[in-house]
Parts: sequence; C-alpha cells; structure tokens
Amino acid sequence: MKNTLITLGLALAVGCSSTPVILEERLVNPVEPPVVLAVSQPEQKVSYKLEDLCDTEITEKDLTLYVSIDKSEKLWDYHDYRDELFGYVTAFFAQYKVNCKLIFLDSGRSFDSANEFGVEVLTGDKRMVERYTQLFLPKTDAERLKIKMELSGFKGRAVPEKGMALINGYWEEFRHDTSRKDKKWFSEPYKGMTVKEYIIRNNADNICHEVLHCMGLWHPGTFRPLLVSSKRGEIPNVLSYYPPEFSEKLPIGSELSSLQVKLMHSYVTGQNTYKAFLDSKKDLDVFLERIAGANSTKVRKY
Repeated sequence: MKNTLITLGLALAVGCSSTPVILEERLVNPVEPPVVLAVSQPEQKVSYKLEDLCDTEITEKDLTLYVSIDKSEKLWDYHDYRDELFGYVTAFFAQYKVNCKLIFLDSGRSFDSANEFGVEVLTGDKRMVERYTQLFLPKTDAERLKIKMELSGFKGRAVPEKGMALINGYWEEFRHDTSRKDKKWFSEPYKGMTVKEYIIRNNADNICHEVLHCMGLWHPGTFRPLLVSSKRGEIPNVLSYYPPEFSEKLPIGSELSSLQVKLMHSYVTGQNTYKAFLDSKKDLDVFLERIAGANSTKVRKY
C-alpha cells in the first residue's frame, strides 16, 4: 500500500496520464525500501529539581479563569460585586506579569490545560461536598464520608486533577456583620475599610489561593527546611493562613515569593513545572513528595 501511494504521488506530480499502468508495474515488481534500523532513544525523565522547574523567563503570560457562581441569594456579595471582586483577582496576577482573562459561565466544567482553570463559587458545605462527589464519583459510603469530613468548614478546595478551584462562597469571616445595605467600618486592624470591602478582597485572596494550588503551588509550611516563607516582614504569602495586609500595591493583602512566581510562569506556559505535575498525575501530594526527594528537603506531616 505504501508503494502504491508513493507512485500515485509521483505520477500526479508530473501530469502522467497512465497512472494505472505505473501502479500495476510497481505492484507486480515492488521496489522494497532499504531497511533502516531504529536507534532507541533513552526516555527523558522528568526532573523535580527546583532549578529545572524554574525554567521560564518572567515575561507577559496569559491565563483564563472560567467562573461559575451558584444562583443563590446567599451569595449576594459574589453577584452584586462580581466585577469588583474578580478585578482584585486579575490585579493580583497582573503584579506578576500574568494577564488573567475572565469568562463567566452558568455552570462549571473541568479543564485539562496549562493556562485554563475553572472557579466554582458554591453555596456552603453541602454544595462543596455534592460537587466534589460529582467530580470523583465515590463508590462506597466510607469514601463519601471522607469527602464530607475533608470539605466541611473549609473556605475552598483545589481540585488539580480537574483543573478546578471550588470556593465555599458562604463561609466568610465577618459575613454576619454586613449585608447589601450595611456600610460598617472597621476600627482596628483595618481602619478606614468597610466590612464589605474586606470581605470582597478576602474572597479574592481565597480564589487566588486555590487557583495557585491547581498549578502545584504549596502552603509555605509544607517543607522542612522551608522552600517558601509564610511572611516577608509583615506581608503574608498568599498560600499561608495569615491575615491580609492590604495596601495599594497588595490588592488582596498578600503576595508570592520569587520561587512561586517562577513556578507559576513555568506552569502556565506548559514548561517543566507543568510537565512534572502531569507526571505526578496532577496529584499534589505525589508532586510534593517528588520535589522533596529531588531537593534535599522533607514534606512536613501534619
């Protein structure tokens, strides 16, 4: 068959009108191609060394977040102040030369891309458990109970395997202190800021936190010795649990370390960090253990 196709191509190229004759001749007396011995190439092993994961120049990159928000009156702040809230999200990424595009959807879906992620804002613990269960389809009661225990009371949960950040939109500090009409002001430590403004910025911080987990980034206390510090002076790391320190330069009150910026840029362009995360099946625990093994550090057991 290979010989037939080659001859047909040559015949057409020279405008030959006796193509069937040529085809017949080649099929009766086929010219066997020379045997080429394949040289086996050694399989390239993915490196988890930090110097290999930090392989990408810090230049303008693109990121797209596909956002869905439960249609619930309980999430009035996410709906009423959606643009303001996600404006803080895009401002955070812009600080690190990542242009974040937002696409709002009626319902969420999973993603398998280096620079596309889903963000689902859900109405409380029950919806968090329900959505996570839909994503992984647990088969036993024990598996379902484990999911319920792991998700109850948490502000958010990254699901890297699906490229998604699940946000518990009804779990909010100070939420009981405000409403659509309230304009309450903080005294200390956030003097000059309304409770509403604090909630909006804190929600943006939570979203950035979970999206970054989807890129393989970890909590600062994960390794011993530390690879990322929880604070730089008074400024908390976005993946720490310290309260925010808002300023004009820090729209969500937290920041990334230089290592985290390099890993993020490598991930969103599909370079070594992304390849290593894929090699770990996008399992954050496996990814962290392999980083520890390659960098003379250990994963802290909580």
